[in-house]
Amino acid sequence: MTESLSLALQIAAIGLPVMIAIICVFILLAKLLVAIFPHERPKPAADMRGINPGTALNQGTVRSNQASSG
Repeated sequence: MTESLSLALQIAAIGLPVMIAIICVFILLAKLLVAIFPHERPKPAADMRGINPGTALNQGTVRSNQASSG
């Protein structure tokens, strides 16, 4: 019983730091990739197409255009 427990503790004592080191390596690789290939955040859809059709500014310009043309 104590031999198997001792073996389990030895495996955990070796395995845990190794797993932490592997995770750290993956994090550093991800940071390196982001530094090499910087990514832009996608803009919201409202910024891509200009002013939203439902905004008060756009409605006012539509009304003034209709009044002047009509």
